[in-house]
Amino acid sequence: MSGASFSTVLGALVIDGRSLLEIKPSSKNSTVHDYAFQLLRNVIIQQLESFKRVDIVFDSSDSQTVKSFTKRYGNDKPNNKYDLKKNDFLATKYNEFVHENRAVLANCIVECWQEPAAVNLLPEYTVLVVAGPGVNAVRLQKYLGSETVDELESNHVEADTRIMLHVQAVQSTYIFNQFMIQTSDTDVILLSIAYAQIIGLESLIIKCFNTSIKIFTYIDSLRISQEILTDYRFDPILLIILHALSGCDTTSFVRNISKANFLQTFFNNPSSFEEVINFQSFPVTTDAVFVAEKLLIACYTRNRSASGIASSQRQNRRYISLDELRSAHALNSFKLHSKNIALNLPPTTDAFHQHCLRAAMQINIWQQSFEQFIEYPVSTDNGFQLSDNEVKIKWITKSTTPDDTGLLTCGRCSTGCKQCKCGKNGYLCTIYCRCSNQTCTNRSKTEQNSSFLLHSMTPKQLYAQSEISPVGTLDTHDSFMSDNEPDFDYEQYEDDDGAEEFDMTDNESDETIEFLNKYQSSHEDFSSCNCALMKEESHVSLVDHNYCTPTHQTSHSASSVTRDPQETKARKRSNKDENASSTKLAFSHEIRVWDSCIAAISGSVAMD
Repeated sequence: MSGASFSTVLGALVIDGRSLLEIKPSSKNSTVHDYAFQLLRNVIIQQLESFKRVDIVFDSSDSQTVKSFTKRYGNDKPNNKYDLKKNDFLATKYNEFVHENRAVLANCIVECWQEPAAVNLLPEYTVLVVAGPGVNAVRLQKYLGSETVDELESNHVEADTRIMLHVQAVQSTYIFNQFMIQTSDTDVILLSIAYAQIIGLESLIIKCFNTSIKIFTYIDSLRISQEILTDYRFDPILLIILHALSGCDTTSFVRNISKANFLQTFFNNPSSFEEVINFQSFPVTTDAVFVAEKLLIACYTRNRSASGIASSQRQNRRYISLDELRSAHALNSFKLHSKNIALNLPPTTDAFHQHCLRAAMQINIWQQSFEQFIEYPVSTDNGFQLSDNEVKIKWITKSTTPDDTGLLTCGRCSTGCKQCKCGKNGYLCTIYCRCSNQTCTNRSKTEQNSSFLLHSMTPKQLYAQSEISPVGTLDTHDSFMSDNEPDFDYEQYEDDDGAEEFDMTDNESDETIEFLNKYQSSHEDFSSCNCALMKEESHVSLVDHNYCTPTHQTSHSASSVTRDPQETKARKRSNKDENASSTKLAFSHEIRVWDSCIAAISGSVAMD
């Protein structure tokens, strides 16, 4: 802290009860009563020698439930609950105990502090106010005992907002114009910066313990808030909006996107995302969600110094949605044979929309910090759902798997596949069906050859027979990734006008060109996938359970398949060349199933 003036005589101190309970008992055999007096003598009374007033604010008993939706601090794990009494001994493993029973312990401690023996230990002419974990707040003064403070009664679930209520209430009803807040909670720090000028204090300082250098750090919230408004010309309220979107105690973090990346991306070009301020409105508007999605896409496509690629040398492709970005990433990962593909994908547009609803609800709660009784929004309307009488996160609204009946495959049929899944739905059996290609009457001759080759040859033999490169080895003409960059980099994608095309030579066969064209089209539109292979009659016999839709229906017998005369002449080769050709058809068929896999992956969620 530099340049901040603070007078403890004219100031008040507000302590986050969570940080207070992090202090361990001085004895292994301490009771709750002993621990309460330890905190009173060693911490509170020492602070009252410097401040005329000290407020201690605890989280409510519902706070742990609210925070259990995010997998932080072990909130999502089952806990051992205790019904504590004043004379009960504290558990030996104190850290685990206090994490699971913070509200119960705080309630017992407050009862101990209200005892006459404890109140008489307070210095004269000082005030100790304790709020939480219940609705009431009590004032403790020497010789006066304890009394309820009506203006500080509150239904706030978390201490974050209730601390701000205490600061505003004390400033408006008492003579204190300088406040210090002792906390290590990021939510409280950002709230104090966002609302410092609204409260109208002369000074607002945050005292937090820096775990890296093991000393207390002081943050001048009022000065930071003023500089944000005057020097950078944006509303400090944006800080809590970006904080909720990038992950806080009650909202999920976006996997693979750090908070620093999120904030830096915004501040690099704030005019492009200025409408994110509309998250102040509740319920949140569609336009605000669209801008938030645009911001997250920019986080992935932002230039990275480690990539070594100058922004002037490459024009980043403009992705319309997270789904499009996710599909491009999935395709590239398939080509590189990457492991844990789903863990490295961005969230779907649907999943991020639900995340924005939860973030908007939390922002709305923060905006009611100065209200004694917050009107909490209905969670089931804002990114949550009721399941088994429990409120749980609603990650997505769409199905995680395609519902296309064309993706069905039949089993070991014995009726010629006329009454199986394929036959009933009007689909030809494919090389991926488990029926015998010898007895099945629901597949073409070409399909039978492809099925035999695919199931009788090893992958290496399959690649050796084919004149095309296997998936992930198209590095010579690969416009997505070079050998020097094995990890996925969103900056490698380019606009359609500047994208490199696969180098097509006269020596490449038709099937090879079709195979490469399939790669080109699959990253552009996974929803329709109306690939070029299905637009020619010569390949209608390969129509099967995939996202490719034939333009018209023809007979599936080998004799009815019409081909161009030059193509027919080119196919009259030796048996070895015919086998190789059938192998390529199997590859063309297989890549469409990979598209279905990518579409299925696009349905999963990448939120932590």
